[in-house]
Amino acid sequence: MDVDMMCPVCGANEKERLLTVERAPVSCGTLFPSMEAAARAGECRLEITVCTGCGHIWNDAHSPTQAVQYDENYYSSFAASTQGRGYQMGLAHDLDRWVRVSGKTVLEIGCGDGFFLNELSSLGARAIGFEPSSTFEVAAARPGIEVLHRYFDFDEPLSDGTTVDVVVMRHVLEHLSQPGPTMRSLAAGALGPPDSRFLYIEVPNALQLLKDSLYFDFYSDHIQYFSPGSLNHLLRAAGWLPLAQIGNREEFLGLVCVNAESRSREHPASNGPGLLGVRDTVIQAANGFRQQFDGWRKQLATTVTGFKEKGSRVAVWGAGARGVSLLTSLG
Repeated sequence: MDVDMMCPVCGANEKERLLTVERAPVSCGTLFPSMEAAARAGECRLEITVCTGCGHIWNDAHSPTQAVQYDENYYSSFAASTQGRGYQMGLAHDLDRWVRVSGKTVLEIGCGDGFFLNELSSLGARAIGFEPSSTFEVAAARPGIEVLHRYFDFDEPLSDGTTVDVVVMRHVLEHLSQPGPTMRSLAAGALGPPDSRFLYIEVPNALQLLKDSLYFDFYSDHIQYFSPGSLNHLLRAAGWLPLAQIGNREEFLGLVCVNAESRSREHPASNGPGLLGVRDTVIQAANGFRQQFDGWRKQLATTVTGFKEKGSRVAVWGAGARGVSLLTSLG
């Protein structure tokens, strides 16, 4: 059996194609220095696939040679948004109610512009972040947090031997080609004694994406698309016990977890915060999404072709990640 064809969450080889985009942009977050440089970057193929075993969704055409580089040319920041700041401030307080960050060391992997990490620092945490992209410059200017401008090494302890109490990964896991080994490494002892370590992980909710027919939310920057059941399956297999779901429960999956080696009465094993048993719901939503997408694409392509045949010009307002993704889905 070809390992590359197996589900990256449950390992099953039972899958169905959800949608295919032949000429997708190689990255929706990279800022190229010129139009010529952007054109030279080329294009990639998306084969969005759903596992009928666990309900996980991923880009089956992802290739390491086309992996997005989160370097000095990549930029993603939400701190300029009033809504984005308000959400992160509320989320920091929700997380604090579960893990009590005051006096604890919090490590955020992929801290972006550092706003969320700064909020945790204001609640009394020692806040350490890793950010390899150019967004590091925004984070590094914030007082009260320590930010390192590089990728985080999941297999090595921190260079100064710091023991980490809380690991935060917000909108990182969906960018990784091997999410299982990554989460197992975090559950191990590289960051200090694991028996009391907490994890907060947040990813886009693929189930809501399907239900809302967000065709344009599939692009190469995201390799994995987690449903509630598949995220729960991945975490438990990697040694994490989900305790609670916080944050935006529709758009995002945000889970507070504790290391499975913890045996304290405060964190008894459970079936998780209502996230099991949703595989059939995902499969049903995927089938509906596929049918709607095919019909929508034909209708939009017919409309655009009609304008072209009449000699009209079509102007597209908003050529960001979703706009470009929408256009490329038309071929």
